[in-house]
Amino acid sequence: MNKLSNLFQLLAEKNRLKIIFALEDKALSVTEITKITELSQPLASFHLKL
Repeated sequence: MNKLSNLFQLLAEKNRLKIIFALEDKALSVTEITKITELSQPLASFHLKL
């Protein structure tokens, strides 16, 4: 139950959802993710780390 709760907490953040949807069709580099999501590189990297 705790793992499921943690998963929902991770998915509740809109920037992480942007990244997930960007990765839906294929693997992307951080540079590609930042262009698609309009997030900064440090912010995208932070969310990918989680």
